[in-house]
Amino acid sequence: MPEAVERVGTYAEVSPSKTGVKIIGRGKIPEGLKNRTRKYEVRREIEVYDSGRYFTVTGEKLPEAPATVQNMPKEFEDFCRKFLDERNPAMSGRPTGVYGPGSTLSDDEAKGRVLDPNSERGDELRRMWEGEIPDKFAGDDSRADQSLVNAIVFYTGGDLDQADRVFRKSDLYREKWEREV
Repeated sequence: MPEAVERVGTYAEVSPSKTGVKIIGRGKIPEGLKNRTRKYEVRREIEVYDSGRYFTVTGEKLPEAPATVQNMPKEFEDFCRKFLDERNPAMSGRPTGVYGPGSTLSDDEAKGRVLDPNSERGDELRRMWEGEIPDKFAGDDSRADQSLVNAIVFYTGGDLDQADRVFRKSDLYREKWEREV
């Protein structure tokens, strides 16, 4: 049984991708910790959320795990302290994304995810990044802008400051974005 499942003693199941484990319990991420990390001994990313998320469940319970979701404030806090990274002190107190948990990706990493040629929309997003307006937007630059911005916001975890920095590097960024509102 994975150490993480043993540590928390709550419902755990096979992830929808069948490549990981999803542990579901009730607790709060301690102040000062990120909600995800890539520094785990089995080289798997761990993501932790304590509010504001919808997710898919498979119902494929791990045999070793309890069948019910548990309140586990102490176990959850201990788990977070063991597996999650600390936030950069220069960023403490700074709110994460308005529409999500924020991002652990650099601006360049977020851009790379948006433009990933293996993703479903990667080619279309790359063309928009380079300033091309796809036919489906019928020449409506603003709709193309919004489509690219939506993808960027997704990969920046709702961090609108980071999404703005990333979008400004694209060829869709124009003077109109500097107008007073």
